[in-house]
Amino acid sequence: MTTPRQDIHIVPNFHYDVAYLKSHEDYLPTCMRNIIEALRILDAHPEYRFLIEQVILLEIFW
Repeated sequence: MTTPRQDIHIVPNFHYDVAYLKSHEDYLPTCMRNIIEALRILDAHPEYRFLIEQVILLEIFW
C-alpha cells in the first residue's frame, strides 16, 4: 500500500510585534527592508509567495 502524495506549502512570512523590544519608529527601517527584500525575491521568482500580517506596514510602505 502506498501513501498518496501530499503537497506541502511553506510560506515565508514576516511578523511585526509593535513595541515588543523597540519602539514603532525603531522597527520601521527593518520592516521596510524586509518588505523590499521580499518584493525583490518575488520579482525574481514569480512562483514564490510571501505573507505579511500587518496592514499598517503596507500602508506606510505604499
